[in-house]
Amino acid sequence: MLRHPQVQDSGKYVCVITNTVGEEKVETTLTVSAPLSAHVEPQQQIIDVGKSASFHCVISGHPVTSVSWFRNGRPLPLDGDTTAIFPSKEMLVLQAVQREDRGMYQCFAQNDDETAQAAAELKLGGKIP
Repeated sequence: MLRHPQVQDSGKYVCVITNTVGEEKVETTLTVSAPLSAHVEPQQQIIDVGKSASFHCVISGHPVTSVSWFRNGRPLPLDGDTTAIFPSKEMLVLQAVQREDRGMYQCFAQNDDETAQAAAELKLGGKIP
C-alpha cells in the first residue's frame, strides 16, 4: 500500500501470485494527480516596437493535458498573426512586436478535472508609431 503517493508513483503496477498450482498476474495503472497552478514570467514587460518579447508559463500539477495562450481574451495565434510563435507549449515568443501586440496575455493549463490560468502584461516602450 502506498501511504503518501506522489506524482512520480504513477505508472503500471503488477501483482504476481505464485504457489504450487501456478501463477496469476494482475495489472493496474495508478495515476496520481496534483492540483494545477500556473504563473507567467515575467509578469510585465515593456518592449520597444520592432523588438521581440517572450513569456514563459510555469505550470505545476499533474496531469497537464493542454496549454493555450490568449491575448486580450482572444486565443492565439490569431488569424494572420505572424508575430506569435510557440517554441514549446509553455513558451510564447512575439517577434518584431507591433502596436497591436500590447495588452494582457493569459496562459491556461488544463486537464480533465480543472483549469489553471495566469496573466502577464506587455506594454510598449519608446515611441509608439
